[in-house]
Amino acid sequence: MLTLPKCELCARYKDDGKHETCEAFPDGIPEDVLWEPVEKECNNGMKFIKE
Repeated sequence: MLTLPKCELCARYKDDGKHETCEAFPDGIPEDVLWEPVEKECNNGMKFIKE
């Protein structure tokens, strides 16, 4: 079974080919956050939003 990082399935996610960012992490998404459960708050009160 293939598992994708939660961030890649989130509506807040952005990837410009060089950097993975989002509204919660505009300077780059920490590696450990990519694999956290979708229920866990990301940063600054923001949570996963299904794309």
